[in-house]
Amino acid sequence: MPVVPTVRARRSRATLPCAVVLALLLAAAGSAAALMPRLPSPDFAATWEVLSAPDGPRTDDPDAWATAARAAIAHAFYGLAPGEPAGPWIDRAQSAADRALSLDPDHVPALLLRAQALGERAQGAGFPDPFLPNALRSMLERAHALAPDAADTQVALGLLHLELTRRGIGWAYGGRAEQGQSLVHRGLAVASDDRIDLRLMVGRMHLDRGERERGLEILRDAVRAAEAIAASDDELDAFQREALREVAELLDAHDAP
Repeated sequence: MPVVPTVRARRSRATLPCAVVLALLLAAAGSAAALMPRLPSPDFAATWEVLSAPDGPRTDDPDAWATAARAAIAHAFYGLAPGEPAGPWIDRAQSAADRALSLDPDHVPALLLRAQALGERAQGAGFPDPFLPNALRSMLERAHALAPDAADTQVALGLLHLELTRRGIGWAYGGRAEQGQSLVHRGLAVASDDRIDLRLMVGRMHLDRGERERGLEILRDAVRAAEAIAASDDELDAFQREALREVAELLDAHDAP
């Protein structure tokens, strides 16, 4: 079976019993620690529902709320039914990240996920809120200060610098392309093989900036990382498998082997 899935249409939502989703989550909680939560179940909506329920099993746990935020974003990216809007799921992601931060203001994954939710809203609107870029930079700089050597914090802050300069507003909000490139490069250098999503975001950023060969090189590196995972005893979680599908689609769109 090939490591890279064949290109296919966006899947309709899979459904699993809540008890199965909870069992998968509890098993993942005992696995190797990682900065961003793993999502073992492909039913991202059910994961959010289980963890965000008023009588949920871990409602006082910031890690659980961060996992709920990650699941809501994953559903917005990969689990929407035809005609289902992404906006409410981005709202749920932000709300869950806010709950995590209310329990632990220094929770790095929640800071990153809250920034991601706000950034998703801004992407389609061209940063209409003049205060939003500074708010995003503040959140990401705080996360980076708390975990300066983590791949996630370096890549996220670097991508913000690059996005601000790409939009021509870096001068107004402290965005610096050189600093962004350095952060992204250092982040990818320490990213584990299972972080297909980070490689996807960086590769897509280079493509958006017109840097085709660099973007394709990073996307191919994502495929090589997935092959390394397949050759080991580990496996990609459901979110990373969807990210790998998107990598395959981008490579196919650019006629790149």
